[in-house]
Amino acid sequence: MKQEIKILIITNLYPNRLLKNRATFNRRQFLELSRRCSIKIIAQVAWTDKVSLKWSTGQTVPYKETIDGIETYHPTYFFTPKILEPLYGFFCFLSIYAIASRQIRSMRPGCILATWAYPDGFAAVLLGRLYGIPVFIKTHGSDIHDIQSRLRKILTAWGLRKARKVFCVSRDLNSRVVNMGVNKDRIITVYNGIDHTVFYPRDKTEARKKFNIPLDTTVMLFVGNLEMVKGPDVLSVPLIK
Repeated sequence: MKQEIKILIITNLYPNRLLKNRATFNRRQFLELSRRCSIKIIAQVAWTDKVSLKWSTGQTVPYKETIDGIETYHPTYFFTPKILEPLYGFFCFLSIYAIASRQIRSMRPGCILATWAYPDGFAAVLLGRLYGIPVFIKTHGSDIHDIQSRLRKILTAWGLRKARKVFCVSRDLNSRVVNMGVNKDRIITVYNGIDHTVFYPRDKTEARKKFNIPLDTTVMLFVGNLEMVKGPDVLSVPLIK
C-alpha cells in the first residue's frame, strides 16, 4: 500500500481571513499540492500586521482557520522592528516553535516546505535539524536579490545549504543561489505555473473591444505588484509597426 506523503508548510506568504488576496500564487500551489499530499500550513503573521489590521478593520487574524480545506495556523511572528533585522530568522523560529512542534509530533510529516529563504527557510531548517526532518526551501526573488546585511546573507546561505533541495522560480535565482555556496545539483528551477482553464489565448480584437482599447494602439501588459522592486518604472518595449 502506497504511503501518504505528509508535508508541513511554513510561510509568511499566505492569505488569512482579513487578507484574502495575499500571495495567491502560493494559495493555488498549495491547493494543488493538497490534492496529492496531506498538508498543514503554518502561516505566521507579523505582530505589526496584526496590530495594523486590528486597528483598521476592528477584527483579528484568527489563530486557526481552514483555507481551501487545508488546516492553517497563524501564530504571531514577534520581532524588533528595524532593530536586529539580520537575526529575524531566530525570531521566526522562536515564534513558530510551539505550534510547529505540536504539528510535527501529531502529524509526523515526511518533510517541511518553507517558502521565502529568510527568515522562513532558516527557521524551517532549525526545526528540521531539531526533529530530523528534511527541509525544502522555495525562493521567490527579493529574499535573494535584496539582502542588505552581511550577517543576514551568511544566515540565508547557511539555511539554503542545509536544505535538502532549493526550488527557484527563475534561472537567474538559480545562479544566484549557486553563488551563495549551494551545490547546483540540489537546486531545481520550477517556474510559476498558470491555470489554463482561466488563462488561455483569446481573440485579440474581441479582447480590445471588451476593454475599450483602440484597435490601432500598442498595448504593453505588466503583471505583478506595482512596486519599485518589480521594475515597472524601467519597463519598456519597442514599438512594433
